[in-house]
Amino acid sequence: MKVKLAAALAAATTLLAAAPAHAAGTHWVTTWGASTQPDSRRTLTNLTIRQIVHISVGGSKVRLRISNAFGAYPAAAGDAFLDATALQIGSVYVGRQSGTTAAVVPGTQTQVTFGGRPTVKISPDSDVVSDPVALPVGDGDNLAISIFVPGTTPNASYHSGARQRSYMTPAGGGDRAAQMDATGFTSITNSWWFLDAVSVETGDSIGAVVALGDSITEGANSTSNTNHRWPDYLAARLNAVGNRVGVRGVVNEGISGNSVLKDYNCCGGNPSGLSRLDRDVISHDGVSTVIVALGINDIGNYSNETVVVDDITDGMRQLADRLHRAGLKVIMATLTPFQNATLAGYYSVEKDAKRMAINQFIRTAPYWDGIVDFEAALADPANPLRLLPAYDSGDHLHPNDTGMKALADAVTWLDDPSLPISAPATTVGAAVPATLALTLGPAPSFGTLVPGVTKDYSASTTATVTSTAADAALTVSDPGHLVNGAFALPSPLIVKLAKTAWSAPVANEAVAIGFAQHVDAADPLRTGVYSKTLTFTLSTTSP
Repeated sequence: MKVKLAAALAAATTLLAAAPAHAAGTHWVTTWGASTQPDSRRTLTNLTIRQIVHISVGGSKVRLRISNAFGAYPAAAGDAFLDATALQIGSVYVGRQSGTTAAVVPGTQTQVTFGGRPTVKISPDSDVVSDPVALPVGDGDNLAISIFVPGTTPNASYHSGARQRSYMTPAGGGDRAAQMDATGFTSITNSWWFLDAVSVETGDSIGAVVALGDSITEGANSTSNTNHRWPDYLAARLNAVGNRVGVRGVVNEGISGNSVLKDYNCCGGNPSGLSRLDRDVISHDGVSTVIVALGINDIGNYSNETVVVDDITDGMRQLADRLHRAGLKVIMATLTPFQNATLAGYYSVEKDAKRMAINQFIRTAPYWDGIVDFEAALADPANPLRLLPAYDSGDHLHPNDTGMKALADAVTWLDDPSLPISAPATTVGAAVPATLALTLGPAPSFGTLVPGVTKDYSASTTATVTSTAADAALTVSDPGHLVNGAFALPSPLIVKLAKTAWSAPVANEAVAIGFAQHVDAADPLRTGVYSKTLTFTLSTTSP
């Protein structure tokens, strides 16, 4: 009987675990997210963090995901993690932010539980999802999520570049998670700590899209505390139009400095796009589609000699394959212009040629469900290699707020299900790198100068000119006189260019160059070779 009773209890437990966590006709959709990064190199001690997050789509309930992904970073040797690398959560509350302060709207502050308990312990390299919280929230609400950490945390998993003001109590400030006013939240933080996702319970017809990207997606150089990242603009538009295809949640998984292929040591720690798909994309609730906007850092962050286009494009193919196997649609974004980016060593003409090769691959490869042409959205029509000045934040790489909106507006297929998902890819174009090229023909020679004879000597060569500029000019340095050691011919060397100016682009145009030298019968000539080095210059005022 004991064996049978144990089996019956085990079966009952299984049935309870399988019970749905949401009402019929609803499901969970991620409404906000932030990529977790390892390199805070910081522990937090007995304090409360009140984090402000701007959600995309609303719902009848919320639940939170709290991460200790990098509590054991750098990892200790051995198979077992140290107890000190587990994250102890003392209490959590969620409510709607009051104005732009650390205060919470009265009546909205709600306790969050985990398996019915107010506390939870999270092992390193893992996360925990809370119980559903009965807090109705609207599209675009700002939530204040308060997390109290007793004792001292392990290395704090965080998202460095929030571009959003959040609040902390000082170390030792204790548990203020439940309070509604701003008392004690005296420290400002511009990062998000431990919290990496918020989901809402909403109708089965509603879904979400993840924006997997780098600093452009994260919102670098957009105005802080205004939610002017391009995923924010996209979410606002989708919810304003009453989206018919159901994609209304937008999850921003951008990290500054992020690449397709390699981890990168900057900006709070930078796991590569390929390495973070499970945590930052596939694990999210209700996601149907991913917009991948990565690749420019695979070019700009490294010396040109080490940048291999085929490696980057194959990394993009691998990304798409992993996401497709998880049942997600993949939209690949073209790489945006970055001519003369101010980051040291980031831009060169050779690197730009590799960007254009990758964009050609993106536009023609069969590995995605569609593309979004971010290059076309931001390029200056007068010079497609650079950002339109009205969209440039000033560093020639990151868009400003207006440019961020232009990126969001380029994602058009989400608004109308009658459009093919690849409709934005129907525009065909190409970019031309700024080029000034000058090639000189064989060195000219007057042959033999005959002493005691008056004679005019002549010689010629050609210059081949290529220019993509609106204007170009060909000039030559002062010819002066032919010289032979300390001796110079009395008469000057004459140089004549058949053409010296162009008012439009030109390709491989041959320009005749004539040379003339007069020698008088009375000119003393020294044995040896007379010569003169001349410099020819092709220049422009309108590159």
